[in-house]
Amino acid sequence: MPAATTVARAELGELGAQLGRGAQAIVYELPGLTIDDVHEPLVYKEYREAIGSPNDIRRIVSNRHALDPAKRAMLDKIAAWPLRVVEEDGELRGILMRKVPDSFMDSLVLPGSGRSTKQLREIQNLFIDPALAKWLGRPVPDTRQRLRICRDFAAALTFFHTELSIAFGDINARNELYRLDQQPTVLFIDCDGVRRSGEVSGNEQLNAPDWVPPNNEPLSQPTDLYKLGLFILRCLRPGPNASTRLDPEPAREVLGQTGFELLERALGTDPKARPTARAWQVHLSRLIGEPIVAPVLLDARLAGPWVLRGQPVDVHWKATDALTIEVRTPQSAERVDGSAGEGVARVFLDSSFVLVIARNDIGEDVRRIGPVRLVDVPRQVPLPIPTPYLRWPSATALLPPYMPTPPPMPRIGLPAPVIGPLDLIGAAGEDPGPFLPPVAPPMPPFDPAAMIMNGPRLDFGHELPGITLPDLDQSSVDIFAADPADEENPS
Repeated sequence: MPAATTVARAELGELGAQLGRGAQAIVYELPGLTIDDVHEPLVYKEYREAIGSPNDIRRIVSNRHALDPAKRAMLDKIAAWPLRVVEEDGELRGILMRKVPDSFMDSLVLPGSGRSTKQLREIQNLFIDPALAKWLGRPVPDTRQRLRICRDFAAALTFFHTELSIAFGDINARNELYRLDQQPTVLFIDCDGVRRSGEVSGNEQLNAPDWVPPNNEPLSQPTDLYKLGLFILRCLRPGPNASTRLDPEPAREVLGQTGFELLERALGTDPKARPTARAWQVHLSRLIGEPIVAPVLLDARLAGPWVLRGQPVDVHWKATDALTIEVRTPQSAERVDGSAGEGVARVFLDSSFVLVIARNDIGEDVRRIGPVRLVDVPRQVPLPIPTPYLRWPSATALLPPYMPTPPPMPRIGLPAPVIGPLDLIGAAGEDPGPFLPPVAPPMPPFDPAAMIMNGPRLDFGHELPGITLPDLDQSSVDIFAADPADEENPS
């Protein structure tokens, strides 16, 4: 055991205020102690009784010291991890930890007293009805913030499982804290009970009520994944009875079909079928538009096999984790938003191939599509024989000097109608009586056929009284041959 991982009880100095008390330990502030690799306030967790397996605690501290500086800093951000073992007379008395930052605490005013107090912002506050949380004076995250909290919860478990090869074990509504102002948004506490994957700890861990895995499985990484699914479900669908919710259906709308299938597997009875914390981290990052893996172009194709040269063409694309999609030709480029997952980009085509590039902050995926046949616009080619043409005079030359005025219509004396419109409804206030259909009037005293056959006749070129019509016997249109040289001999 390296000396740097152990501190003597006498070196702690005077203990500060008591911050918490539980059945197994008491937590004190340490205002006068500093250590070389942590530049934040420290606390001392002193066990009430001897630990059943002190070597388990020493191994947890050693796990942190074995990490490189970058990973060690990451661990300190996501967990109140044991930093040193505190010994007295060769026996383990407790551990040193970072003090929980104020950003993971709520300042509440006690009803009736007017005094304010600080309380840890435990994840159980995410499960209560938002209206009740607001009444209690606690912050109420929106859906996007809840997705981010779930994403960071999965990211922390990913780190534990892959970098430390441990199972956290006792995941419950009080062993994790959250904040909304900056990253990371989740902090795991009570980390002295974790165990290496596949090992049986000498310090017994129990499941909290409402967090018991199917068939009472022994605590392991698969049980961590089951409890991760419970947290995601209960965080995304708060309200009455949310803290005991097991049915994944209410979360379908928020998670989408892919996320809903992950949740169904996570809450299933088959430990091997549960999705990894990394799979959850990738999917939740995708939902909030902050992908953590390079994009993948699933499809990129042109709308058709040919296009007129210089004309735009539609490029259909489909990609995962893309923030932007760029469609490029040698002479032009079009960039569109890729967060929708699929869409259409229009680009002017000047070559037979097109590059489609999906990008995000992690990387890019490129696909070359084509060839597409470029069809030239047909040119107007003169016919091999002379083409006849017509030369029309101006429009005014086609009109006569004036338009003739037609003669007035003949006056025809018709008998008065038998029934008028008002006769059908009666005068105001008068009972019209029963409606009777009108009687057909008698035929007029003239013969329409005789009027047509024997009426006045107009002959162009002849004079009528008071009217002179133009002579239209000559054509007003000249037609010429195709060859302009023959214009003197119109045909």
